[in-house]
Amino acid sequence: MQALVLLMLLGSGFVPFFVDNGWLPGVLTLFPEMISAAATLLLLGVGVRTRFKDIDPAYVFGAAGLVLVMVFGAVANAVGSGPLISGARLTLRALPFFLIPAVYSFSEQQVRRQLLALMLVALVQLPIAVLQKRGEIYWGNTSGDFIEGTLGGSGTLSIFLISAACVLTAFFLRGRLSLSGWLVLLALCVAPTTINETKATFVLLPIGLVVTFWVAAERERRLAGALAGALSVVFLFGVLVPAYNFWAQARDLNNQSGRTITEFLTDPRALEDYMNFDSGKEGALVGRGAAYRMTAQEVSREPVMTGLGVGLGNASVSRLGEGFTGRFGRKYVPVMQTSMIRFVLELGVLGAGLILLLHWRFYRDARSVAADDPGFWGALGAGWAGVTAVIVVAAFYADLLISPAIAYPFMYFTGVLAAHRVRHALGAQPVAGLVAT
Repeated sequence: MQALVLLMLLGSGFVPFFVDNGWLPGVLTLFPEMISAAATLLLLGVGVRTRFKDIDPAYVFGAAGLVLVMVFGAVANAVGSGPLISGARLTLRALPFFLIPAVYSFSEQQVRRQLLALMLVALVQLPIAVLQKRGEIYWGNTSGDFIEGTLGGSGTLSIFLISAACVLTAFFLRGRLSLSGWLVLLALCVAPTTINETKATFVLLPIGLVVTFWVAAERERRLAGALAGALSVVFLFGVLVPAYNFWAQARDLNNQSGRTITEFLTDPRALEDYMNFDSGKEGALVGRGAAYRMTAQEVSREPVMTGLGVGLGNASVSRLGEGFTGRFGRKYVPVMQTSMIRFVLELGVLGAGLILLLHWRFYRDARSVAADDPGFWGALGAGWAGVTAVIVVAAFYADLLISPAIAYPFMYFTGVLAAHRVRHALGAQPVAGLVAT
């Protein structure tokens, strides 16, 4: 089981990149589905023996409600089998890794090794990002849009690295990482965000670090912890803002459009142009503000669409071909830019609301583990509370489901903490292997 998890963590970070560069065969484009299929078989084999007893009932009810929304939405909109399969594949493919920790108890040492594997993925991003930046500059492009590391997207790269920064910060705050180690690793993780120019960094980084400081602090010192987190953000912004402005000004010198962070903060029209531009061309992306406005207009047309959306997979274009592309897939290409838009369009307000409630439960579990355990597990819980906050906000900015490097590790470590909290509440003694009580 440990080998499977390590393969998932490393493979989700590297395999798609290797396939895109022709270093691995194209069939491994389906690596996420392959690893999920293997996890499902193991999950069923082990889960039958343990009767899935360490799964929190709250997740069972939440998942059941979400399945009902998916079924009713598919029936109400007469979704074809192809789009339904494609939508379920994308939405649910990481779920087995959330459930595996509930039927197989990983030791602290094993989870440490898993975190080291994930840290390896994070640290490799800096040299890859630097090489990509050099390549873009060589061709006269100083934009950071194509600085993706091995993760398939500029925004994905920032979200992944900010999440890594939250975990590192929690381990430092809980005394599991030295000050020098934290500063060095934090710098290596944050450095790529200075050249990929993702504006969301200036929102996600403060949220992630402040929440991490808040949860990692003792109850009576949480306000001081949050203030310390804010000061850390101010320090990091002292590096990030000049770096962002430097590359934006370089684009102006090269007759490319570039706006500094200062302009976004001081010029309302700059932010308006960025958020609400509408190309007016079919198939061309619109600004995220315009995308949310258009999505709201679509789902408010009739009550069924408001509650249940247009059906799972019915608003998506599938790489598997036309037979798996939803009836409204081509129509919604310009607005299908974030996870939240996908949820609202395909699952309606009910489905999106249930997903947010599940994430609130993820956060509660992480915070509970952080409060109950002063050691390794508590540090992981505090860091993952920050990660969960980042993921929830990032769902309004990027489509996280299409990124295995985000979806798979997030669901797995969330499952680790959820299972740990249940076993702690039941008085179970976690050992490597099948759960012992």
